[in-house]
Amino acid sequence: MNINLSYFVYSKYKKLVSLILSILLLSSCTVRPDYISNADRWQQAQKDMQSIFQGQDPVDGPIDLYEAMARALKYNLDYRVKLMEKAIARQQLRSSYYDMLPELTAKAGYTHRNNFAGGLSKNLFTGAVGTDPTASQERDRRTADLSLTWNILDFGLSFYQAKQQGNNVLIAHEQKRKAIQNIMQEVRFAYWRAVSADRLIGDIETLKKEVEVALSRARSVEKERVDSPLKALNYQRNMLEILKNLNNLRRNLSFAKAELASLMNLRPGEKFVLADTKKEVYAYNDLKVTPTILEKLALINRPELREEDYKYRNNGYEITKAWLELLPGISINTGFHYDSNFFTLNNHWRTALVEASLDVFQLIRGPVTNELLKRQGKLIEAQRLSMSMAVITQVHIAYQRFKMSKEDFVLAKQMKNVSQRIFQQVKNREKTEADDEQQVILSSANALIGRMQKEVAYAELQNALGTIYFSVGLDPVPHHVKSHKIDDLATALRTHLGKWKKQEFFENLSQRLTATKEIPTKK
Repeated sequence: MNINLSYFVYSKYKKLVSLILSILLLSSCTVRPDYISNADRWQQAQKDMQSIFQGQDPVDGPIDLYEAMARALKYNLDYRVKLMEKAIARQQLRSSYYDMLPELTAKAGYTHRNNFAGGLSKNLFTGAVGTDPTASQERDRRTADLSLTWNILDFGLSFYQAKQQGNNVLIAHEQKRKAIQNIMQEVRFAYWRAVSADRLIGDIETLKKEVEVALSRARSVEKERVDSPLKALNYQRNMLEILKNLNNLRRNLSFAKAELASLMNLRPGEKFVLADTKKEVYAYNDLKVTPTILEKLALINRPELREEDYKYRNNGYEITKAWLELLPGISINTGFHYDSNFFTLNNHWRTALVEASLDVFQLIRGPVTNELLKRQGKLIEAQRLSMSMAVITQVHIAYQRFKMSKEDFVLAKQMKNVSQRIFQQVKNREKTEADDEQQVILSSANALIGRMQKEVAYAELQNALGTIYFSVGLDPVPHHVKSHKIDDLATALRTHLGKWKKQEFFENLSQRLTATKEIPTKK
């Protein structure tokens, strides 16, 4: 019967069916991978480069630490990605609210037949078949439906899904906090290394030229045998050792400014001046606070631990959803309907339906799913414990590193002062006694290396201080900022970070956080 019907349809609409099959066949044959050409890739790359640096405030003056942080905060691409991820999470939360609403469906249609359907009827008692065909439906009809469907089980699942999405928004917020803390830490270290490079690169180049000239003279002395060959060789070795030290120190500093420019999202090669290059001020927060207070702050503030708390809470909601799926689903359906059919007695009518459904196999899967989710919860809890231990360890390492960095900086200052005084003594003696050139160059190199070691030690000290701030999880950006202009951001950062220099800041913050409900509680 089906074969005969198919053959009848194909015979009557042979041309139309053949045309449709041909179009489908040609379409399937012409679909090919569309490779991106080099010209298209270059065009897109140019657009990307314009988008990367578009709308940025120009650099019109010396950049200090807080302006560098402000520029990184506003223009850094990694931070922009985190902002977009948080915005998407918020939008998904708004979308999840609508999943709890009933389903309201409106339909309207028009139906046409080229003939009446008609039909015969059979008497079920006598078996007689009527001879006169009748029609109960017009060839042209207009229909309309407005239906409301609400599943109570789906509402419960959607409710907990929305709560999970709310936690995902908070997770995205913690990831954004971590991104800010990372960027501020990187900017702090790169800035002070760039300042050190600006202060010393010129002197390094000058001294390198002097050493190279002295090395050339020593080689000439060796060839001409004017002096003892061993003395000439020792002199060359000393000069080469100085060149090696200068190159190593220069290498450590040469990329700092490029790294800082990248963090601020400046165009590669763009020239800018740092504010602290000419004035040699070595101020820092002495941070006289106990590791116990730092531990407490870290366990409260670290974004990673808060993120694990939200994941644990989401796992609890997932367990609740699994239990809900074991319940029968109750659906309530109601609707308003219209049919223009002339043969229908009531063209307008309302319907109401309440039905219950139960997935029998879900009763078998449910306990297994719940056991899996409980094990996942225990895994998350174990991960949080492991991360808490790692956080405490990071705090102690950062604290010890800061103490050692302070000692290194003090020693570097003393060595720099001694080297500078030796150089001054050698220079003065040279004026009166025409001392050996080697001693002058050596003392000059040692004085410069002493300066460089002091600069590097100071940059490391600032980095160690920033590492403590990072390990504790402090937010460098205040909650309320006047505007997102560079000047306003820099002012807000300067004021907010200035509070961290007060010795009682950490103690007061610890007391305030542990005395309020700001600590996330596990549900």
